[in-house]
Amino acid sequence: MAGAALLATATAPGASAPWPAREAVCAAVRAGGDAALDPQAARAQLLVVLSPRMVYALREWPRLRDQAQAAGFDVHGVRDPRVPEAEWHAAVAAAGLSELAAWPAARLTDWPGTQVRNHWPMAWVRWQGRSHPWPILGVMPDAAWLQLLRERLEDLQTCSVQR
Repeated sequence: MAGAALLATATAPGASAPWPAREAVCAAVRAGGDAALDPQAARAQLLVVLSPRMVYALREWPRLRDQAQAAGFDVHGVRDPRVPEAEWHAAVAAAGLSELAAWPAARLTDWPGTQVRNHWPMAWVRWQGRSHPWPILGVMPDAAWLQLLRERLEDLQTCSVQR
């Protein structure tokens, strides 16, 4: 289908439409097996990896965190495992984010989508003990950030119903 024809068949902005890639997401979620439910399983969670080596990551973090929390997500974070602790402490102090000083280094070996570790922040939406297989990369305007959070959560909820 030509590009113009494809665009002409697109769903109107704001309307919900079936997403062809959702089956791939559901297959990846199912392949992960049954996750043990934790006490927070009923709430949406956002797991975030931050790095001071990405210029906007720490600067934009309070806004992204606040938006996610306002949208109903429990937010949890870890730091880029390649950043030495002394560098992390200096960066969060310089950014006025001392509450991040205690964040542990991420152990990413089992997290989906971590084969590419060159862009931070990297965030995963979790629901009922399952992580969406596609991380959200980088900082973005509020509307785009919230749209991605909602889409990832909707994918997980839909996949849960399909099991």
